[in-house]
Amino acid sequence: MLHPALGKNRYCGPGALAMLFGCSTDEAAAVLREVSGKTYVKGIESAAMLRAVERFGRQARPEPIVKPRAVREWARGCCVGKWLVQVTGHYVAVDATGEEIEIGDNQSVTARTLNEFRRGGKRVMAAWSIQ
Repeated sequence: MLHPALGKNRYCGPGALAMLFGCSTDEAAAVLREVSGKTYVKGIESAAMLRAVERFGRQARPEPIVKPRAVREWARGCCVGKWLVQVTGHYVAVDATGEEIEIGDNQSVTARTLNEFRRGGKRVMAAWSIQ
């Protein structure tokens, strides 16, 4: 189950982390600022996102992306688990642990099913399984 992305910070990096770990987007943004050394989190690099995952006490294992495809299509074929996914210029959280796959981001605030998610056509550039 993904958590709601609640808080004042509305950028996608903090939103994806909040959905995966159950913190506020403000808390996730503070962690991202700390690990990146930057004062802002807009356009955050994937290396900082992965360091933030470690700060939340988890590990991110990369999934090889042979051919970029739509996140909706990728999620239907992904392995069971929770995922941090980088799509074209954006981060989303995916939970493939239940009967129905959930996906969410800072814009949706709460998790959606694959068919309900409006940005499901964005191409997956990188994906990490959250351990």
